[in-house]
Amino acid sequence: IIDEGDENKSSITGSARNTLEKMDGNNAMAVDGIPASERQDKDKDVAEIMIEEWDDVIAESRNSAVMSGVFIILIVLSGTFAMIWIEGWDYLLAFYWACQTVTTVGYGDTPPNSRAGKIFTIFYIIFGVGYLATCIGNIVRYPMNLRERHIDQKVLSQFSGDLSSNMLKRLFKAELFQ
Repeated sequence: IIDEGDENKSSITGSARNTLEKMDGNNAMAVDGIPASERQDKDKDVAEIMIEEWDDVIAESRNSAVMSGVFIILIVLSGTFAMIWIEGWDYLLAFYWACQTVTTVGYGDTPPNSRAGKIFTIFYIIFGVGYLATCIGNIVRYPMNLRERHIDQKVLSQFSGDLSSNMLKRLFKAELFQ
C-alpha cells in the first residue's frame, strides 16, 4: 500500500490511508502532508482501529443483505403479477410458477400458453435467476463477515499486546487490503 521510499503518498487507497493515519498517530511521519501531531485518533491502538474498520464492513453487508431480501420478494412478485396479467392465472398458480421458475426448479407442470407469456418467461429466467443468485450471495456474505470479524477480534485481543506496532501494521496491510 505504501512504498517507504515513495515521496508521493497519494497512491494510498482511501480506507487504507485512513487506517494508516490512525495507526501511525504516534510517529512523526506525515501522510498526505498532514503531520502526525494534527491527525485524529492517535491514541487508539491497532486492534480498535481494525474493529472499527470491520464494523463498517459489517454495516454495509447487513444493508446489502436487507436490500437483497427485499429484491428477492420483488422478483417473485413481479413474475407473479406478470403471469396473472399475461396468462390470466389465479394468484396461487402464478406465485407457484414464479417461485419454481426463478429458483430453477422448473417442474414443467405450468408452462405459459401464450406467445407473450413465453417471451416474458425467457427474460424472467435470464434476469430473475441472475439477480436471485446475486441476492443470495449478498445475504450469505453478512454472516460470513460477522464470523470473520469475530475471529479477527479474538486473535487481536490475544496477540495485539505482544506484537510490535510495525508487525501489526504489516499484518493489517497484508490481509485486509490485498
